[in-house]
Amino acid sequence: MIVNCIKGKRDVVDLDTMKEILKIFINLVLWRKIRKDMIYIACYICDIALMINDPDINMMSVFCLS
Repeated sequence: MIVNCIKGKRDVVDLDTMKEILKIFINLVLWRKIRKDMIYIACYICDIALMINDPDINMMSVFCLS
């Protein structure tokens, strides 16, 4: 569902939704619960988040990628 949102199956993903998605992936990374199949999705979402001109989202996406 998250990937469908980002890939354009839905028209718009607002900033709050993007922040919440990034928070989920950050928590998965911190708690070491991320699976191998979710790494590709996390990288894809972080790549899109870096294109948004918002410092909070950029900081969260860089943290998620690191």
